[in-house]
Amino acid sequence: MFNFLTIKTRIFLTFAILSSLAIYYFSNWVSESARRHYLESAEELLVDQLIMVKKFIIQNTPKGSSLPDIEFIKKVYSDHSNRHPKAVIYDVSKDSTDIECYVTDKEGTVLFHSQNDAYIGQSFLKWRNIFLALGNNYGARSTRDVKDDPTTSNLHVTHPLILEGELIGTLTLIKPVKRISFYLELSRNRVTRIAAFTLILILLLGFLLMRRIVKPIEDLTKYTEKISQGERPQLPNLPKGEMALLGKTIEVMTTSLDGKSYIESYIQGLTHELKSPIAAIKGAAELIEADKLSKDELKLLNNINLESDRMAEMVQKLLLLSRIENQSFSKNQEIIDLQKLLQEVLDEARERYPQREFNLNLESSGEVKGDSLLIKTAINNLLANACDFSNRAIEIDLKGAARLSILVKDQGVGIPNFAKEKIFERFYSLPRPGTGSKSSGLGLSIVQEIMNLHQGQVQVSEHSKGDSGTVVTLEFPQYLRQ
Repeated sequence: MFNFLTIKTRIFLTFAILSSLAIYYFSNWVSESARRHYLESAEELLVDQLIMVKKFIIQNTPKGSSLPDIEFIKKVYSDHSNRHPKAVIYDVSKDSTDIECYVTDKEGTVLFHSQNDAYIGQSFLKWRNIFLALGNNYGARSTRDVKDDPTTSNLHVTHPLILEGELIGTLTLIKPVKRISFYLELSRNRVTRIAAFTLILILLLGFLLMRRIVKPIEDLTKYTEKISQGERPQLPNLPKGEMALLGKTIEVMTTSLDGKSYIESYIQGLTHELKSPIAAIKGAAELIEADKLSKDELKLLNNINLESDRMAEMVQKLLLLSRIENQSFSKNQEIIDLQKLLQEVLDEARERYPQREFNLNLESSGEVKGDSLLIKTAINNLLANACDFSNRAIEIDLKGAARLSILVKDQGVGIPNFAKEKIFERFYSLPRPGTGSKSSGLGLSIVQEIMNLHQGQVQVSEHSKGDSGTVVTLEFPQYLRQ
């Protein structure tokens, strides 16, 4: 989805998104925590006031009374005046109190309510704070005037009123959180401003950090671009660590590829130049009249023909190997049915080797992704080797599930122990049984390069049952259709 973005843009966007989320959740957590702590502090102060008011009420209630002195409480509220010095608290002016109270008897019936006389005579026993206080416990609750508006909440804190060891009622103080919400909003705005400033600072630092991280990558990219254009630039100055190691590795790889490219170019030029003289030698040898030659001369002529054929084969396979090594594999990929391909290969092999017997055992089926021409070349090389080293039937098996294996089995003399580690080396060849002649020594090297292109493997082993001969296994990763 975001493949069109540069790496530095991706890094910065990822950093910005993560930082924004972190700042958002942190500031939100701070605001929620502040609200809880504000309410906890307000409740504590409210309880302190409750204790003081309760003492005054008890002190002014006649001994032996079964009810609180309601007249005294009414007098306190009726004498209340708003003519108080103005207090400025965090830019908020305050010259009156918004704390209300109500008193119940020991049955939970309201005797006095400073906010609304309509509550007098009603039972508040259903409220949690009154129920707990009548059980000689501290009671508290929060009730909203408007259900979905948290700013309309009111805190109720309640203590029992006990005179001479007897419960005579309850006292409750009410504190609206509207003023607290105002302070909370001021705090939230302050937190939001600090969070925004912090985010800007973090993004700025992230941008500088991103530039520091990406600049060496950009320098290496420009360096490799110049190399691909045929220039030989100096390795840029890179910070120590992984980037410096990567730059050094690219430099070493470039030097190595330069040498390999020179050798490949040299070999290609040499093989092209050799094709003409080899063809000329071959043509000249064919013009010689064999019936006029002595026995020794005829033997020499046969050697000329044999070696010129061998050199021609070597040149052809060198060119093929060079093309395989430099091939862009992705351009020629297709889905290949191995059963069908093996049948085609065997049909061609029976025409080339009519005196040979080929048996095909299809124990599995499947498809691979690759170049059908190259896979055919690899199997044909194995069949040619098998025909050279064995005059008996040659078997080809197709096995496997997740990975498909083609097994080419001959019943020849097998591979001597001293040659088992060398058979994939270029130009290494074993003498053929009977004639003692050698091939170009490039057949298995070509097979190995083809398998490497297909992310596969080639293995050479002996028959599992102890029979003579050689088993060459080509293992491919099976293509699984989505």
